[in-house]
Amino acid sequence: MVENSGFAASYGGSEIGTAGNDLGGRAISEAGSSARPSWGIRWVPWLWTTRIRILFVIDGRITMERGKYDFGLGLVLDTLLDPAFAWWVRFDVEVGVREPNGFRFTQDGFDINDYDQVWFFGDQPGEDANKLPGMGGVGDDAIGESKYTPLGDDELGIVARWMRDEGGGVFAAGDHSLLGASMCHRIPRVRTMRKWTYAQGVPPFAGADRNETLQHLVNVTALEEESDRYPQRIFPVYRQDPDSPIIPRLYPHPLLCGHEGVIDRFPDHMHEGSVIEDDEVELNKPLGIPGFSGPEYPTAVPSGSRPRPQVIAYGLTTHSSLGPRRFPLISVYDGDPVSIGRVVVDSTWHHWFSMNLVGLRGMAPVFYRGMQDYYRNVALWLSSPAQRASMLFGATWGALVGVHPGAFDAALGMWGLGERVVDVIGQSAPQCILDELVLTLLRTGAPSVNQQGSRLQPPQRMINEIMVGSIAMRLVGLSQHHLVEHARGRSTQLDRDAIREQCRLGAADGIRALSDALAEGEVRFKALREDLQAVPGPELLDGLSVDLPVEEPTD
Repeated sequence: MVENSGFAASYGGSEIGTAGNDLGGRAISEAGSSARPSWGIRWVPWLWTTRIRILFVIDGRITMERGKYDFGLGLVLDTLLDPAFAWWVRFDVEVGVREPNGFRFTQDGFDINDYDQVWFFGDQPGEDANKLPGMGGVGDDAIGESKYTPLGDDELGIVARWMRDEGGGVFAAGDHSLLGASMCHRIPRVRTMRKWTYAQGVPPFAGADRNETLQHLVNVTALEEESDRYPQRIFPVYRQDPDSPIIPRLYPHPLLCGHEGVIDRFPDHMHEGSVIEDDEVELNKPLGIPGFSGPEYPTAVPSGSRPRPQVIAYGLTTHSSLGPRRFPLISVYDGDPVSIGRVVVDSTWHHWFSMNLVGLRGMAPVFYRGMQDYYRNVALWLSSPAQRASMLFGATWGALVGVHPGAFDAALGMWGLGERVVDVIGQSAPQCILDELVLTLLRTGAPSVNQQGSRLQPPQRMINEIMVGSIAMRLVGLSQHHLVEHARGRSTQLDRDAIREQCRLGAADGIRALSDALAEGEVRFKALREDLQAVPGPELLDGLSVDLPVEEPTD
């Protein structure tokens, strides 16, 4: 750490692997080997992982601690750096602390292009915002004061251009009232997807309009309820993927898909903030960043579609005698169709703090594991399309080389290889995340051809097996070479360019195979339709006698 740089620390650095073996990510060393069995494969020297570089930016009372009473992100950091999760991705994290002499995006030696994602956890103006304006608290006009270290115009320009030109992914969270507004209320899309100011109607610290989600117990203080084993229930939104050309099924957003099912339990809190409902987002509000121009929510060319934020989960308040009130909890923006970065905003950072997680970790581990899946899912979903493709390629390659010779063979064909490799990848990737990685290769940016939700659709499992199987068919020969040579005690060198090219060709093969499968299905469905039209109608049942047994009444 450079003195006065504002960086608290760098985590997950080169001790995990070396850039010299980069394959769109980097090679994995033997670090973290104690947890390898959860991968579903054995460790071999030829695995690679996609590296996702994340910058945490924090201010105010937020720390990287792990205690029961800490506004700390330490447990989130532990989750991201845990190598037990998967072989095909690694998260590197650095932390920038905004204080009077702390981190700035404009400081000497800093380059935002060194990062793939920036996660903003904003607290300022801190406790000064707990009271309402006119009652001892600060108002919207105060959030730009220098003592609260707001993002300046030059910093906002750097962040905005990086989000637009480099596809940088952004996460942001505050809490009730103005908490987090100094840092976040002017960041493109973040500013219009979540309530940061009184002008936007932020939920207050106290009173009937607060968003309290605590699960109340008898003779227990609110502070203890924050750290107990009882999470709130949240309500994921099930919808179709509007950008998928062929998948009309209903499903929760990939952020809320865990290893053990849908993630519908979150830490509770006495006064959460709020994201903004889909139809209330101001799509055309001027950005007001000097020197930066362009629409905040661009329109895709040539399709003419305009991606917009979507709420993916709701919460229910628990404090009112009038009954629960629903409020939007998480919102996302998918910039893929317009080639800009994705965005996730959360109603409160208390979903992330150690003080809200220690009880779940110690006494309700299944819910804690769900939150760990959520944190990793945010990082995975915010990654660029190229990174998602790289993760799929790395996962497929690892499944092939991380087993004994003969487990995978070209004789299995596309379908056989696809089925087996998908099963292996599924031990580390939640179902919706694997779906997301595969669909990255299929999205065209064009509107879906099936917006009506037809019940006749290709199963996602079939699509995954075709795409993964086609990539595996291209890679299996290279993987067998490494396995056989290793079994003979000989060292081998990865041909990075060959592997990358085979992955690319395999993806193209998969698209053609999927097209052929759909064409074959179309023919079969047409024949089935013709057969059904020849079936007699209900008159077939005329005159049919059905005898039903009659039970004798008993006393």
